[in-house]
Amino acid sequence: MEQLDKETVIKILTAFAVIVAAFVAGMLGFFAQLILKRFDNLLAGKKEKENQKLKFYIPLLRCLYELDDRLDRIVNKQLDSNWLDAKYLDDIKNKKGFASNPNNTGYFIISSIYLIASFFGLTEAIKKGVDTTKFSYNHKTIVKYWNKLKIIANKTLGLKQNQNIFQFDPDISIISRIFVHPDLFNNYIQTKSLIAPVDACKLHKHIQHSIGEMMLEKDGEDKYRVKSFREFYDSYIMDEGFRFWFVLIENLFCNLSNFQKNKSIEKKVELKNDIRPLRLIAIQYWCRILMKNISKELDLDELNLETRPPDDVLINLSDELKSTIKSFKLDNTQTYLLGLKLNN
Repeated sequence: MEQLDKETVIKILTAFAVIVAAFVAGMLGFFAQLILKRFDNLLAGKKEKENQKLKFYIPLLRCLYELDDRLDRIVNKQLDSNWLDAKYLDDIKNKKGFASNPNNTGYFIISSIYLIASFFGLTEAIKKGVDTTKFSYNHKTIVKYWNKLKIIANKTLGLKQNQNIFQFDPDISIISRIFVHPDLFNNYIQTKSLIAPVDACKLHKHIQHSIGEMMLEKDGEDKYRVKSFREFYDSYIMDEGFRFWFVLIENLFCNLSNFQKNKSIEKKVELKNDIRPLRLIAIQYWCRILMKNISKELDLDELNLETRPPDDVLINLSDELKSTIKSFKLDNTQTYLLGLKLNN
């Protein structure tokens, strides 16, 4: 084999060095671009998340506060009154009473229906407002596998997992499910020997979705907002087809009145043979759980804003009833898909 002279070897090594340098420079450039792109995506994702907070969290939190106030007032102050007498709602449907004169009784019952409907409207708006195309953004990247490893590690080590409100949110799902769960208070009913008590638990998920859609108004090409009370009220008294979808919400409130005074809530329920107040308490408790989690997500504690402890709702209840409400969970078949996680 002919030996290469020194000059030839130098030329070969130089050429090889140039190739290696070009390759290294190319790889460094590639990874630099990849890192920059990842950084840009993280910044865009953070901005998107902040936008979603303002778009969804704030209206939902506002609705929950108003709903909490109303449920508290009904359960603790108005059960022995007649403000929720069905006759006031019948008058409104016939364009009488409050419908003909705002000074007449009827606002309390129709606005209570509106607050429940607004909650369904907001959950429907969350679903419609989430850009599902972003769900597959990192579908084939290493991020997908890294997230799976984190989930496995968290489960193995028993660590708490932070859950985005847009991905199978369990608190929203529980609230939705309480409206339709017929067996929630079965053990309690048997313990108290109640006979076929009055209840309202037929707000099935498709009816909730339908009500949510009825409560939404287009606000731009791809945006939605919940009907104002005036818009809801006008549709309710004028459109029988619109009103049809709200009958099962009406059942929560109609004739929820004239309970005995100066009795504990459980005694009132027992004497009236009507467990709807207990269902409203369960809804209120889980609304406060959701409020707490949203407040944490928005860092509202740092602003010293009012917090409403969920357990305060249950103070005067028996241990059995407390346990029934607090331990209510969903299995996978009951979970409602309210949206998709926007950012990893």
